[in-house]
Amino acid sequence: MAAALSGAEVGAAVGIIAGPLGAACGGFAGAILAGLVAGAAGCATGAAFGEALDVKVLNNWRCLACGRTFTVRPD
Repeated sequence: MAAALSGAEVGAAVGIIAGPLGAACGGFAGAILAGLVAGAAGCATGAAFGEALDVKVLNNWRCLACGRTFTVRPD
């Protein structure tokens, strides 16, 4: 939310060159772009954290023959 607000402020400042309509459109576009960038960054961070949690903490491997769960420890 803070990134979208910041993006809206930047977009409005850049759009002010085109007048009030440009400021409104620039603010809207800035908020959309900032939201997309922040969402992508959050997604990448969450995926990396989830992968690390799966590998290092959880018993996330299951033997297909016997069904037992285990953790793989890197050497």
